Formats: sequence, C-alpha cells, structure tokens
Amino acid sequence: LEGIESQWQKDLKSRDIFIRFLADHIYEVVFLSGAILTLAGFCRFLYRKRKAFLDEEQDELFNGQ
Repeated sequence: LEGIESQWQKDLKSRDIFIRFLADHIYEVVFLSGAILTLAGFCRFLYRKRKAFLDEEQDELFNGQ
C-alpha cells in the first residue's frame, strides 16, 4: 500500500504544473497580460506621436515656414 501511495504522490508532482498554475491563477494572468499590452500600446502611441512631431518640425525647417 505504501508503494502505491508513493507512486501516486510522484504522479501528482509530475503532472503539468504549468497548466495547473495557469488554471489556479487565471485572473492574475489575464489582468497582467492586459496591463502589459496596455503599457506597450501606450509606449507605441508616444513613439508615433513624437516621431510625427519631429517630422512636422523638419518639414517646417525645410519649407521655411
């Protein structure tokens, strides 16, 4: 009986721990992913805004306005 129990405990430890972690913490994973994507989108927005502003300044310098 002890051999069966130790085999069962080894089997429990060897199962997909990553999938179990995701299942146990699904809300944290979803909200963390959303926060990271939001931050990445905001940084992308700032980069594009700054690039457009600098391009506009260069156009004004070259056109003499």
